[in-house]
Amino acid sequence: MYLINFSKRSSMAKHSILITINPMGNNRRNKKTDSFVQLPRHLIKSKAYRALKPISRAMFVEFLYKYIGNNNGEIFMSVRMAAELLSCANNTAQKAIKDLIDKGFIIPRLKGSFTLKQRHATEWIVTLHGYNNQIATKEYMKWTPPK
Repeated sequence: MYLINFSKRSSMAKHSILITINPMGNNRRNKKTDSFVQLPRHLIKSKAYRALKPISRAMFVEFLYKYIGNNNGEIFMSVRMAAELLSCANNTAQKAIKDLIDKGFIIPRLKGSFTLKQRHATEWIVTLHGYNNQIATKEYMKWTPPK
């Protein structure tokens, strides 16, 4: 990456141009480092999304980040994991997850458990994406604010 400064003759104002040079010499994307989370416009405009608290929105982005295209229903997330990802208390993470469930963004597929011999995080379905060869339910679109 190079930063080039130049000045125009007429205004003598300095301008900067940022030039990115790919050291490989091609424009191929690296799929391991070039992943992203997409929020469709219909989701952002939905009443349910607008009613989410900021911590719940951040939690939803974490769920979407864990979705890789073919693992809906196998997205593992415990309250402890959520709290660590969001840098918040377990109670706050639990409230964010409950908010997402109540508004129809996620559904627990298999409840987690914590026993002395086995730890198992809850497996989640993100309703924005299809699950088990079925189309996405998008249950958040059916949510209405309480009166």
